[in-house]
Amino acid sequence: MVIEYAEELTKNVNTPEALMNQLKQRLSEQELVELNLTVGLAQVTNRFNESFKTDLDF
Repeated sequence: MVIEYAEELTKNVNTPEALMNQLKQRLSEQELVELNLTVGLAQVTNRFNESFKTDLDF
């Protein structure tokens, strides 16, 4: 469910109401905020690295 939410945020920004209701039943408000921040930070980091063609060493 969390992965589905992250994918929806990445693809569509707006998430289906049913999915949000499921998340609200399982996660606290703080956890939802942290989830949003985590997904958003990953998106910004990925776009930054892509725009500068950053060579990542893994």
